[in-house]
Amino acid sequence: MMSKLSDLLDSSYGIRVDSIERITSGFTNPNYLVSSMGNRYVARVSSPDRTGHLRFELDVLDGIRNCVPFAVPKPVMDIYENEFTLLDDGSSLTLFEYIQGECALDSWDIRHRNDHSSVEFGGAIGELHRCLSSLEVPETDYTHRNLLKDYLTRFKKYEENYSGKEWEDLLLSDLDSIREHTSRFEMYMKNSGNSNDIVHTDLRLDNILTDKNKVSAILDFDDIITGDHAYDLAKILVEVYIERGGDVRNIADLVDVEGFSEFTKSYFAHSGKSASIIRRTLDMTPLPAIHVLSIVGRDPDFDDDVRTDNVKWYSDLLRVLSEEDNIKLLHRKLVEG
Repeated sequence: MMSKLSDLLDSSYGIRVDSIERITSGFTNPNYLVSSMGNRYVARVSSPDRTGHLRFELDVLDGIRNCVPFAVPKPVMDIYENEFTLLDDGSSLTLFEYIQGECALDSWDIRHRNDHSSVEFGGAIGELHRCLSSLEVPETDYTHRNLLKDYLTRFKKYEENYSGKEWEDLLLSDLDSIREHTSRFEMYMKNSGNSNDIVHTDLRLDNILTDKNKVSAILDFDDIITGDHAYDLAKILVEVYIERGGDVRNIADLVDVEGFSEFTKSYFAHSGKSASIIRRTLDMTPLPAIHVLSIVGRDPDFDDDVRTDNVKWYSDLLRVLSEEDNIKLLHRKLVEG
């Protein structure tokens, strides 16, 4: 694969490759770090069924690049001045400029107030959402509602491909409940009046680059959809501000209330959004759990022990966050103080 990719970069981009290595092994799109004559690039290979989404992603990136105060991925034009190259098998090759920076997961201690990371984080996400809201949203099939339908298909495949592993037993024992929650959110999206935003969907600290504690770039737009920006905030709340571990039934005690409050104050100041988004954010907190459960068997970065731990945690989290009393409790802590 590396040799073939090197040849393609030479023929399509005129780049003579000195070295190439795979940098992500996730299932959406494989990415490779390419070095050539002292320059670095990120090459991505997208499957044939992702070409339409790739066009959508690149249009969005072009639309926000001069609006946000930080870097976002920028494609390198091929020798024909195209943003990506279609390959013989129908897949696509996209070459992005390399963005230098330190991963926020390593540079920030999000629970340590002295570095003001939550304020910086909230401001950057607010700016991103402000710029995304300024774009004309195209007619697209890449919607959160359709993504939820995909989740249901994935859950069905878990049943069909059952092989007796512990994580499968745990997941299948909760599958009816997980499907019920997924279908409920599908209807929620259908009837929501707040489902026409462009949503990043994966704003984890892993996808934030920093320079001197300031956000220098936001990466990984290859799962963007249309939906509600509240989902991005729900993902951040679940993945960044809820401490994993302890008794999830005491969910309010696991939330970093002060950190999330700093995040949201800065977010509101930069996004122009109203505080009503917080209630929608809390309503959507089960969705990141459903997402992880839908991919837990597909991600090659997970071994079976990690899959088991993730199924246990996110299944419990889904149950707790699906109870209205717990949402009301979180709302009181996060909004009413």
